[in-house]
Amino acid sequence: MRPVWYMLQLAAAGITLFINLILALWQGGDLVRHRDWKEHAVFTPQGEDYPYLADRLLYAAKNYPMTPIVIVVCSVYTGCVLLAALRWLESERSREPAPSAWDSDAGHPWEDSWPGRP
Repeated sequence: MRPVWYMLQLAAAGITLFINLILALWQGGDLVRHRDWKEHAVFTPQGEDYPYLADRLLYAAKNYPMTPIVIVVCSVYTGCVLLAALRWLESERSREPAPSAWDSDAGHPWEDSWPGRP
C-alpha cells in the first residue's frame, strides 16, 4: 500500500508543478507587452527580439509571486517524497536477504562441477 501512496503523491505534485510552470510561463509572456522590456531583461542579450525563458520566469516571479512559490514548494515536496520512497525501498531490501549459494551446507557451489575432486 505504501508504494501506491508514494506514487499518488508524486503524481499530484508533478501535475501541480507542471500546471504552475505553464502558468508562470504564460504570466511571464506579459513581459513582451512592455515597450521597454529589453531594459528589464537580465539574461536576454540586447539584440534579441524575444526574451529568454529565464527572463520570463523572473518577470512572473516579480509580478505574480504566488506561482513561483507554489513551484518551489512542489519541487521540495517532490524531492522529500522521493527520498522517503527510496528510504522505504532500501529498508524493504535489507529486510529480505537474497538467497545465496554460500548459505547451504553443501559447501562451495563449484565443488560439484570440478572433475577429479574426492
